Amino acid sequence: MKMFSSRILSECGIGHGFVGMEFEGGENINFSRGNDVLRARSYALLENEIGMEVLGLDQVHSSDILVVDDEARFSVSGNGYDISRLPKGDGIICTKRGFAIGIQTADCVPVLFTDKGKSVIAGVHSGWRGTFGGISQKMIGCLEDLGFRAGDLVAVLGPSIAQRDYEVDVDFREKFVGMDRASGVFFYPSEDGKYYFDNSGYIRSELERLGVGLIEDIGVNTYSEGSLYSYRGAKKGVKGDGTNVSFICLK
Repeated sequence: MKMFSSRILSECGIGHGFVGMEFEGGENINFSRGNDVLRARSYALLENEIGMEVLGLDQVHSSDILVVDDEARFSVSGNGYDISRLPKGDGIICTKRGFAIGIQTADCVPVLFTDKGKSVIAGVHSGWRGTFGGISQKMIGCLEDLGFRAGDLVAVLGPSIAQRDYEVDVDFREKFVGMDRASGVFFYPSEDGKYYFDNSGYIRSELERLGVGLIEDIGVNTYSEGSLYSYRGAKKGVKGDGTNVSFICLK
């Protein structure tokens, strides 16, 4: 299975990967809601590849974070690969060993977390709504409530749409700047009177401000990378419609 990876997580010995539209040998995979048969096969291939059950969420562009209490509730395969049967939220924390967690994205920013002691894994799906709602900050708060220090955490930002391809309107920028004047540095004007937004840059700055010990942005653009799905790419007809998965494991 073709995967992108994180240097930091690899050096820490944490199993992980960022998976798009190709399995080894060129077989098409897709984790989206749109094709039940293909989604089920894709998750089965992924679980076979990593040798672990994948836990996930019915993601709804919120800033809600859930802690895995009963793995059966969160099991993608255990719920028949039907994403709608999973708990709703956009952040997940797991301290149970022998499982992986998966975050679905198509341009939004997936952020994977662990700690230097390798005793917790977590992930968030941060589209602009999650970013505006402070989902990454809330994740750090939840992990601290569980006894983990921000300085001992590792955060990795996976593939997402690059600023140069993420055009937004004036009202969008004003929404962010109205909340946080300093956020203006993450926008630059486009030629048609709109703006380009650096979602991953904004998230990284928040993680730095919160004192997260190690942070990496792997710097892969979903819009231009041919092996990854992109929501905007699909809308413009330059890519097929689909969903990528970012996963992290706790052995």
